[in-house]
Amino acid sequence: MSRNNGKELEKVFVLNTNGKRIKDVPVGLRENLEHMFKFLKEDDVIHSELIQGMMKPDFFIEINGVRKNISLKTGVSTELGDTDLKTFITFLRDNGISEDTLKTIVYLHFSDGTLNDTGRTRYDFETFRKLMDQRIIRANIELNRSKELIKKLVYLTVYKGFYEGNIEANYIYFGTHNHGYCCNYRQMCRMIDGKKYAYIHNLHIGPVQFRPLARYTRRAICLRKRDGKFVSSGAG
Repeated sequence: MSRNNGKELEKVFVLNTNGKRIKDVPVGLRENLEHMFKFLKEDDVIHSELIQGMMKPDFFIEINGVRKNISLKTGVSTELGDTDLKTFITFLRDNGISEDTLKTIVYLHFSDGTLNDTGRTRYDFETFRKLMDQRIIRANIELNRSKELIKKLVYLTVYKGFYEGNIEANYIYFGTHNHGYCCNYRQMCRMIDGKKYAYIHNLHIGPVQFRPLARYTRRAICLRKRDGKFVSSGAG
């Protein structure tokens, strides 16, 4: 599925739900609201509003004084956000990942054969990934050995973010205001427990793939020193 304008879809969702009664929204959405809120009545009124700032939830839905923060996802391979390389490496080191695997991540990040962005040749992402094939295989084995590590990263990239002050998303919602399905972190953990992720060839932890931000978005090289982007594999 092609990329879409996420911000516009968030606005459309809010415009089509705010002020509506439960009985007035499409059946597909109503079923999800009943899952999130429980014990709803047909005349209960929905209040929805966009959440400002760089937070994981895009908007909130409030019914009868109960608020749920929602992160809207559409498409198959979904961008989950980005963080600086240092924060990501520190997170992995704190969770017991080896220095060899951490070096593989940094090598892939700069894609010039160095750990500090000083190489003469900067390879395109796919070419360098092939050159690093054996290192990536070893790294993926280690990164996907622990289901607890996968759950921690999914929580940070999908529901909370890497920064303590962020607002947490109570649910991610896949779809539109007409139909879709919702998933909280507890449900996501159950899905992770039932999955194996070794078949993904890109550098990944569970369903979350790591991509150097500049190469993924064609931004200027200077940003490559700082940021990495996380995307879902479409295999939650």
